[in-house]
Amino acid sequence: MITIYWYCYEAPHDEEFVKDSLNEMAEHLKKEPIKLKVTIKSLRDEPELEKEAIAQLNKFHDPLYKHADYSSYITFILLRRSLTTNTRRSSLFVYCNPESYIAVSLIKQAHSPSWGVTVNPVAFVYKLENKYKHGKWIIWHESLHLLGVDECYDVNTLTRNTDCDCETCIMQYEPSEKWQGEFSLCNQNIHQLQGLAKSVDKKSKI
Repeated sequence: MITIYWYCYEAPHDEEFVKDSLNEMAEHLKKEPIKLKVTIKSLRDEPELEKEAIAQLNKFHDPLYKHADYSSYITFILLRRSLTTNTRRSSLFVYCNPESYIAVSLIKQAHSPSWGVTVNPVAFVYKLENKYKHGKWIIWHESLHLLGVDECYDVNTLTRNTDCDCETCIMQYEPSEKWQGEFSLCNQNIHQLQGLAKSVDKKSKI
């Protein structure tokens, strides 16, 4: 089983939006042609896990605390959690305000875009002023990185890769002008997710 835990850090009014966006993504993933089952779960449903994860988030107050340290610690506690559950792959999605010390620190350390960054197994998305326009796109984009999906743009020019055959692909640097809110991926992304689905299915039969 693959699980993505989500948490809104100091953004309680956005919890429904984040939860609904992630659940919508999960619905798309479980259908053809990908057929990958992903469980979306609030971090609050796991009190002990939440306590440890948030304690580490609070350390971003310290300018010397590195995002790589947080990623390493979350890897450890999620792996430990998987030993007591039937979870084969877990990750964490954190949604926070762009003015928060977390976002400010990540933008500075990881040279993150102004909307978010993924440092596996943790994805961070910073609240947008107009979340209903592109917020869902950004949530999907960063969450798909948690599932191993690659970028579909050139890191130098920020233009769409030539092997990306979907003009509205979610994994571009920013939403295409033609994007209308649909869950759209290029064939390359779909193949990556299909590979993950087959791997999970194979392990579940062992």
